[in-house]
Amino acid sequence: MIILSSAFNDFEYSTMDFIDDIRKELQKYGELLSKVLPNRVNKYKDYWLSTLCGFSKKYVNTLKNQLKSDSHKKLSNKSLNNIKQNIIEKLGKKAKVCLEIIKSYEENKINTHMFLENLSKELGRISG
Repeated sequence: MIILSSAFNDFEYSTMDFIDDIRKELQKYGELLSKVLPNRVNKYKDYWLSTLCGFSKKYVNTLKNQLKSDSHKKLSNKSLNNIKQNIIEKLGKKAKVCLEIIKSYEENKINTHMFLENLSKELGRISG
């Protein structure tokens, strides 16, 4: 633990405070980190995306397996709304690009496979 003194007051700066400050600073550089550490973006993405969106932990993996036999499979409106709502609730302002990806999917600009990949990469990027 570090004790800092100033003309105004003394305060303690713990190791956990230091780690939290570094984490917050690194989150400002998500785009750069995703290029420098691409495995960080992809690590546990199916599990994390599934649980973030309010589904069972194998939901995305199961969906990807279904896409192998039916590449035109679409998410139901109920599932898509669930994903959107959970992302907004859990990410707040950071959800902007995720919502743009969802909109592209709703407008049929991207298929389900691209939707999952783009959303997973964006979530990995912003998770810092």
